[in-house]
Amino acid sequence: MILISVNIPESYLNTLENLVTGGRFPNRAEAIRTAVRDFIKEEFYRAKSEMDYIEFGAMNTIRYKDNDGDWVTHKVIK
Repeated sequence: MILISVNIPESYLNTLENLVTGGRFPNRAEAIRTAVRDFIKEEFYRAKSEMDYIEFGAMNTIRYKDNDGDWVTHKVIK
């Protein structure tokens, strides 16, 4: 694993401490890893469900339906 540093409000830290002392997580790092993992999964599946069709290939494009049901195509620039 890679070590990172983040600044969070004191109230978040207090809540993390309460989760650890309450036995919900073994330590703060595990609580934060769980929160990040859950956030990434939720955002990934939300984004995936908003795109009816995704195409990455030789053309390097993304294609999806917008809110009006029209197809939108974007070229991916690396």
